[in-house]
Amino acid sequence: MNIIITGENKTGKTTLAKFLSEKFKMPIVKFSNPKPYQDMYKSYIDSLYNAKVPTIFDRHYIDENVYGPVKREKSQLDFRNTKVIEMICLSLNTFNIYCYDDVYKIRQRFKTDNEEFSKDEEIPLILNNYEKEINSSLLTWFRYKIGDNIERVAEEFVMQPDAYDIEMTKNYRIIGNLRNAKYLFVAEKYGRPLIEPLAPFSHNQPGLVLFKALTRLEILKSSLITNAIKLDFTENENREALLKEINLPHIEKVIALGTNSFSILNALRATSDFTKALSSAWHPSFVSRAGISYIDYAEQIKKSL
Repeated sequence: MNIIITGENKTGKTTLAKFLSEKFKMPIVKFSNPKPYQDMYKSYIDSLYNAKVPTIFDRHYIDENVYGPVKREKSQLDFRNTKVIEMICLSLNTFNIYCYDDVYKIRQRFKTDNEEFSKDEEIPLILNNYEKEINSSLLTWFRYKIGDNIERVAEEFVMQPDAYDIEMTKNYRIIGNLRNAKYLFVAEKYGRPLIEPLAPFSHNQPGLVLFKALTRLEILKSSLITNAIKLDFTENENREALLKEINLPHIEKVIALGTNSFSILNALRATSDFTKALSSAWHPSFVSRAGISYIDYAEQIKKSL
């Protein structure tokens, strides 16, 4: 299981990362200087998918959303980018830590250590942005403040369950709450051209509409999103992979996004042990092309549930 540690400088982030690294023999990867949008977005996702061993990430996607508006007027990640990354974190069951402290204590440490990254007037804005991001996140964040029992952080980490199925997450590129999701949304296949990262709906307007609609319905955290046709799978491998997703124990309903996906799932149901309830909703691409608002799309999805 990977660990993500975030927070303003001088809140114990580096000390905590080193402690956990030594205790659990985990490497530390630092994300500090932001890259241009496409490389940055891809690098956040690749870091999660490609970690060969459990890894500690000192800063990650949430820091771009916090510091971008303060340092560069806006984040380079949009709403869709953020939710895709968070759903991958849910898939991989990352352990997420937010390091914080009082404004005046942070300012004092900046002065003592001649730290110049954040100006005095920026620190309250940064802390406020962190609170907004943490509160709107799909992820659960463990809060750590200098002076807290550092061993308790390690105990909490050990108590977390491992990711449900790492290979399923990486190979199928299914994203979302693999352990507890109620709803499985199935599109037909990856769009053309194939643009990395290859997470479902990770690019363009359709993904933005879909994630906004599911957020409005307050079910994004209870959802999984996948494709009926997997990349580079044989017909039999594809069938078995899709059935494995459908038969995840907590899935209550399968929602086909678009007519092609619905046809594929109907055919599968006729020839397999596919017993979950099946319904359909508009494909996000149709919604986007037709100029339908995400609010109206949310209502249409609601009916399919």
